[in-house]
Amino acid sequence: MNRKQIIKAIRQRFAQRMALNLSAVNRDDPKLVRAVYRITPYWGWKSALTDAGITYDKIRVEVLESVECRLCGNCFQLLNGHLLKGHHITPTEYLAEFPNAELCSEVVRERMTGRFIVTP
Repeated sequence: MNRKQIIKAIRQRFAQRMALNLSAVNRDDPKLVRAVYRITPYWGWKSALTDAGITYDKIRVEVLESVECRLCGNCFQLLNGHLLKGHHITPTEYLAEFPNAELCSEVVRERMTGRFIVTP
């Protein structure tokens, strides 16, 4: 995808009232996110939104409150304790088996970074 195609895709998501925060788009359309980050020189997600005529404060934000354990399918805000107690493995061992897995929910990650969360 080139810049023009990316901008069109972002505008379509916005018109359809779809979430446009990075983690939500990465869940729904990882190809779009990868396309943005392949653009050189570095473009970035916020710049892509700006070039699409969309300000970050106008987007719909969606963050997940839980993350699913890929070993048992149960959902938690944090997996660390569950992995140790429930499966007797460390988070490092879990990530070795599931390299793209998350250990904490998006809500927890947002709280840790101190960013404001808007719930849909």
